[in-house]
Amino acid sequence: MLCCRDNRLIIMIALLTSISSGNAVSVLLNPPSTAVKWRILRNLTGVFADQNSATLVYEGNERHFTDIAGLDNGIVVFYQPFYWNGSVWSTAPAKSITPGLTFVDRSVDVLSLVRDRLDAGFAGLVARGDLTHPRGNFPVLTASPQVEDAAFPIVTVHLSSDSDDVRFVGDTLHDDVMNVDESVSEINGWLSQYSLEIVVWSLNGDERKALRAAMKTILISNLTVFSSNEMEEISLQFSDQEDFETYQSPMYTGHCSLRCLAPTVIDSSGPAVKSTDTIGTTYW
Repeated sequence: MLCCRDNRLIIMIALLTSISSGNAVSVLLNPPSTAVKWRILRNLTGVFADQNSATLVYEGNERHFTDIAGLDNGIVVFYQPFYWNGSVWSTAPAKSITPGLTFVDRSVDVLSLVRDRLDAGFAGLVARGDLTHPRGNFPVLTASPQVEDAAFPIVTVHLSSDSDDVRFVGDTLHDDVMNVDESVSEINGWLSQYSLEIVVWSLNGDERKALRAAMKTILISNLTVFSSNEMEEISLQFSDQEDFETYQSPMYTGHCSLRCLAPTVIDSSGPAVKSTDTIGTTYW
């Protein structure tokens, strides 16, 4: 039989938070000082008969845990705590939350930015008459050309590496931002070290030389653009290569290794606070 043996006011579930990655909920507990362990149950109705009446998502004595078992985004779920003090179970009304995927990638797309600026730069040099191309424009690709269908010369941009380089406490890049809808944006991530391999492909050694020089000029002319898009500590290294065996014709390539730092940023938005009310403890 249910009876109330203690009318002390205790916040049983201090905080429920939907984790921005989706299908996950963070649960923060504020258990009674007399509790030695607790069980947290979850269901879709909010009705719990006792400490064995629904899906058990946690049992132990940690105040915080993350629930990732069988949650669906957009579906409301209810949690109810049950605390054991060695002789009786205490509980409190269930609290609800809706899991959801809310993160947005705010990272700088270094590869696309560099590719687009090279494309615009080579197109501008053709339009000005500084360079010519059999098809009137230089293809700037993000994959190696299919030689049979290629109209050389061609420019390619590859990602050689993307690694975390500068990390901050808690992987936090910026203070939380309060939005006009009263949600909070949590900005997480780090500064990544990017390495790009830019190649001009030509069937002629003299043409390769001119294209390498043009590539260098275009990149340097875009340093302000790159900086305004948060690319930092840019370094450029140039070299030439020849391949007389792989293709039917000799291939002359001019290479640029571009290295830089740029933010990898995830914007996670959610309610500012989702907390339980102060409620009375009930004993079974």
